[in-house]
Amino acid sequence: MDTVPLIVNALDMAQQAWKSQGHVPSRHLLGVLMQFDNGKHLNDSSREQITSSIASFTLASRSNPLYQNNPNNWMFLQALQPIVEQPDVVPDVLAEILLLAGDINPNAPSALANGLWIKYRTSMDWAWKVWDNTVASLRQIPTMTSDLEARHICAIKYGVFLWRVDEHLPNGLDQSVLEWLLGPMKAEILALDAETWDILKTVLLFLVVHDALKTTTILQGIVYPAWQLCASGSISETYLSAANSLCFKLLLQDDANDNAIPPTELFEVQCIQTRRQSVYNEPHFPLLVASIPTLIALENNEEISSALRLDSTSLRCRLCQESGFRRGAYRDLELIRRTFENSAYLMDQDPSTENLSKGAIAGLKIILCDSTDGMSFQ
Repeated sequence: MDTVPLIVNALDMAQQAWKSQGHVPSRHLLGVLMQFDNGKHLNDSSREQITSSIASFTLASRSNPLYQNNPNNWMFLQALQPIVEQPDVVPDVLAEILLLAGDINPNAPSALANGLWIKYRTSMDWAWKVWDNTVASLRQIPTMTSDLEARHICAIKYGVFLWRVDEHLPNGLDQSVLEWLLGPMKAEILALDAETWDILKTVLLFLVVHDALKTTTILQGIVYPAWQLCASGSISETYLSAANSLCFKLLLQDDANDNAIPPTELFEVQCIQTRRQSVYNEPHFPLLVASIPTLIALENNEEISSALRLDSTSLRCRLCQESGFRRGAYRDLELIRRTFENSAYLMDQDPSTENLSKGAIAGLKIILCDSTDGMSFQ
């Protein structure tokens, strides 16, 4: 029995009831509703209304055609991020974010997110600065407590805080995080120690589960840069280990963890499985394919410990054998060919050894042929 129409109509009734009470529509609920509808189940009037509401979340100025064509959309934009002549100025240091770690009030994360939004909602960069201050605060947690459970509680607290911040933003938190990771602050990531990485990984995975961060953002902003760094000779094994762990949990893990790091239950596993689908489609898939030669070069870098190189090989083998990766590869075999032919990472420094050339051939075989040679990633 097809239950999708029932689900779609129930979601539509829920969002209409929420809107009739004067609330700003939930961006995530509307997105899920349109995904389930897929142009089939809603009537034209409901679909047009939802499409208009989703469009209203796109940050714009009064010159935007969206505003000119439908002035009612301005109400939703103004509710989240008003456009004013003199926007709020956010200080570089937001001490209240650090103080959140010691606040035992269960409503503290939401209250802090609400308070910061009220104070700085007209600023164009308040989300970027909130993320910057959050990372700085996470680095302090290991010095505050050595208790692993207490660290986990703090990590989830900051995850909830950022999730609530995401809900206050017209375009969400994701783009601000990606700009931070790829911008001048990326050096901060290199400076993180293993204890801080355990905390940050919990926060990142929590945000992916709750659809506040995209899987592609973490791959593009953390995982791929770590591989590129280590493949080119600048070794940071702590960073590489964390990147490999994140990649495994985001793209390969299909069961719940027995520790505190998400996913810790079936629902979270299913959320992460859903989020990973965009990795194997345009526009991200070419970036993933380009990372395979990078991994092959990394595996041949003898300055990296043998255990970590072995883990990287196992990760690559399993990744290339994933059904989503295989479908993407066979959908665009020309992309695979160009990537392996043109990658600078597959040029042997010592042509007499042909190590990278042999690694490239073996890597192609894993992508294009059935293989059980991949080892189990831990």
